[in-house]
Amino acid sequence: MILMRSGLRLYTRPLRSDQTGDLDLKFSMNTGKVEALENSDFVIVAVRVGGLRATKAQIEIPFRYGAVSIVGDSTGPSGILKAITEIPAILDLAWTHEDVSPNTMILNHTNPVAAICTAVHMASKIDIVGLCHGYPLSSHL
Repeated sequence: MILMRSGLRLYTRPLRSDQTGDLDLKFSMNTGKVEALENSDFVIVAVRVGGLRATKAQIEIPFRYGAVSIVGDSTGPSGILKAITEIPAILDLAWTHEDVSPNTMILNHTNPVAAICTAVHMASKIDIVGLCHGYPLSSHL
């Protein structure tokens, strides 16, 4: 799922039948949040509220006050600004899940992963798992 400036756009990438083996998978595509969540088992969430313009501001605003963020999307002042921006959108999704498909699990791939997962865990009844792209890249260290 991608949240874009133009509105909410939900999509899935279809798999070929030879890629699924014996799995009973069903993928669907829908632009309506409620319709897309009905009867779902899990939802992968990757959002960037405000697009690149917001990301740029989240890095530049702390920099103006002397705070340099090495990782602007997950730590420090920039990470806090990103959390303040992203958490309301993801909580809205989680609360919709509670009403539409309460057994759905969210697989969150949006930074700051820890802050978002904590917020959803504290404010909703939906299960959430954080997916971090950095761990596989640094696990060999």
